[in-house]
This record gives sequence, C-alpha cells and structure tokens, in this order.
Amino acid sequence: MSMEFVDKLFENKKYLYLLIIPAIIFIISIISAFFVQSSIDLQGGVLVIMQTEDSVSPKDVENKIKSNFSIDDVKVTVTSGLVNGIQVQYMQPKEVLDLEALISDIEKTAENDTELAKSKALEYFKSNNLQVESKELEGLIKDLRAEANIKKNVTITAISDYLIANYGAKSETLQVKEVAPTLGYTFYKTAINVGILAFILIAIVIFIFFRKPIPCMAEILSGVLDVLGGVLGMAIVGVLLSLVTIPSLLMLVGYSIDTDVMLTAKLLKQQGGSVKEKTKSALKTGLTMTLTTLMAVIAMLIISYVWSIPVLFDMSVVLTFGLVVDIISTWFMNAPILLWYVERTKK
Repeated sequence: MSMEFVDKLFENKKYLYLLIIPAIIFIISIISAFFVQSSIDLQGGVLVIMQTEDSVSPKDVENKIKSNFSIDDVKVTVTSGLVNGIQVQYMQPKEVLDLEALISDIEKTAENDTELAKSKALEYFKSNNLQVESKELEGLIKDLRAEANIKKNVTITAISDYLIANYGAKSETLQVKEVAPTLGYTFYKTAINVGILAFILIAIVIFIFFRKPIPCMAEILSGVLDVLGGVLGMAIVGVLLSLVTIPSLLMLVGYSIDTDVMLTAKLLKQQGGSVKEKTKSALKTGLTMTLTTLMAVIAMLIISYVWSIPVLFDMSVVLTFGLVVDIISTWFMNAPILLWYVERTKK
C-alpha cells in the first residue's frame, strides 16, 4: 500500500470498502480449512519415512500399498530437493487396533476382577493358537503387548521392504513414528484448548490497554484472519495439521497483534499530528516489521525445501502465508475499521 493510496483513501473517506478484500480471503480460508488433513500426531497411526533415489508418484505408492497390504487409510507424501524423500502414513491394521483395544479392556477389567481379566487374555491366546509363557495376569498382558508389537513390526518391515524394492528407498534412512489414536486425540484436544486460551488472554490484555470494544474486536478479528491465512497455505501446499503447524498458527497471532497494537496505539493514544500523518507513520513502521520477518521466513522456506527438512518447511509455509495475509488483515481490515471509528468518535 503506497502513501499515495493513503492520501486517496482520506480524500474519499470510503474506508470500509476495503473490508471486501479480507472478507473474500476469510471465506476462501474457511472453505480451505475443510481440505486440511490431520497428521499422525493428532490422528494417530504409523509414519514411515525414507529417502529415495527415484522420482515417486504419491498416488501410485498409495494405491499399491492399499492393494498389497490391505490398509485402507493411507496417505503418501513426497519431498523433493537435493534429497528426495517419501513419507507413508497409515492407520494400524484392524487386527492390531483390536488387540490394543483388548489389552485396554483387560487392564480396565483387572481393576475389579482379576480372574475375568485373565480369562479374557487366555481366550485370545487360545483362539489364535498361541502359546502362553505365563499364567499370571501381568505376564499375560506383557505377552499380549509383545504380540501387538510383532504385528506392527511385520507391517512396517513389509512396507519399508516394498519401498526399497520398487521405489529406490534407502534402508539406512528408515525412520518410524507411531502415535496411538487415543494419544493423538489428546494432543488435538489440548492444542485446541491452548489456541482458545491464547485468544482469550490476548483479548483481555488488549481490552485492558485500550478499553474500547470496537478497536479491540478489530485486532482480534485480524489475528483470526492471520491464522486462517496460515490454514489456507496449508491447504494449497498440502501441509498437514500437526504438533508442528499448530504452534506456527499460534505464532501468527503474535505477529498480527504487534502491528495491530502499534497501529491502534498511534491512532488512539498518540498525542499530536493528524490522523493521516499517524496512519502513514504506522504504515511505514508496520510494513517494515512484517516484511523483514517475511523475508526471513521465505529464506527458511527455500532452505528447508532444498534440503528436505519437513518440520521447517511446514512451519515456513504456515508463517509465509500467514504473514502475507497479515499485511491484508492489518491494512485492509484493522486500519479501515480504526479510521472509521476515529471519524465516528469525532462527530
């Protein structure tokens, strides 16, 4: 936004027309949120990560794994750069999930009836023609867990061997990450609560400082739009919602609030100078702050892409899109609302 644009804006006094742009972005971002998928951190399952020498089609790998290993819920992600990589995320096979559920049920039953819990464990071994090494409940549960681990490792080994044989994956680069569905749900619930708490605390601090509802609401809405901008970037690039991207989304709230507070303080608190002069001064300072941060984040995005660093890449995507939207939310939404508010209070 140039200084000439600010001059024309003050001449026309049509501040609120600028709200059309952030409104469009808001609607698009809300729609895009439905296309963002959760990662293994929040959904639970197994993630197999390997480097590969060949160029790989994610859809081809996905279909082959579904057909060869009878796994329905599979997502394959390919990274490229100086180092190519492949990530296969899948939910545990039904037999593993059923066995883990049985173990949980046995442990819960044991709290009230040890003999009944023991009989459930023995029934599993009998029905599956498995030998029992211990007849004590603690030993039976240990054996059940060992059986569950064997089943998990069989699938992991089969998938990694398949990637090595068919897609040039390197065995020495194998990484495996596993999160139980219940733990994933706990992570997701905690992350949502932290996000809500962050907005509440920020709203309280802003209201205590300015004590004016409309400017405070404008700043909160600006923060929400920044977060949605990050979500939009995730949907476009295909980044998953995870324990990496959620903190990045919360960081955008901080990036948003600093420029919005600076703008609001200049227009409402600073003595001397016209509203136009204050707006120009805030614009110059705010854009310098945001663009400096944006350049650093873009550099991190390029480096993480070239060197195939998934964690930094996911963070960079969220922050890059969020900071671009921050420029729009601050100067096309928060600023027009504040200017309208200042003009209205003068009357």
